[in-house]
Amino acid sequence: MTHDLKLPSRRGVVTGAAAAAAGPALLAGAANAQGKAKPITLLNVSYDPTRGLYKDINAAYARYWKDKVGQELEINQP
Repeated sequence: MTHDLKLPSRRGVVTGAAAAAAGPALLAGAANAQGKAKPITLLNVSYDPTRGLYKDINAAYARYWKDKVGQELEINQP
């Protein structure tokens, strides 16, 4: 008996991760639409080799979010 185990593609994994990351952003956007633009904080946990890359991406995304939504975004990265 053989079992065909099909693993998700990289695209599927990245899309799933992006969707998971967008969840708080969508909730924050809904709060902003109601006039409650509270600052939000996200936690970005990444592997050692990508930590430096995400440090730059986190800062750029926080600026983008502030310009687009008008809400302060802090991204913590241990």
